Amino acid sequence: MAQDDSYQASYIRQKAAKGEIDFREHAMENMGIRKIWLDDALAAVTSGKEIEIQAFEDKDVRVLFQ
Repeated sequence: MAQDDSYQASYIRQKAAKGEIDFREHAMENMGIRKIWLDDALAAVTSGKEIEIQAFEDKDVRVLFQ
């Protein structure tokens, strides 16, 4: 866990390390359009910088990594 991580980012990084993370279909489509490889997206989750937390009422919390 990076020292600057929120608890949300830390949780997501732990899930990714265990292979328990999944990407929604629209995220996969957007990655394809932007030519972002799945391996690169996973690397951003596991070791990238946390840049934003998006909280939506009655939905999952999302963390953006770079």
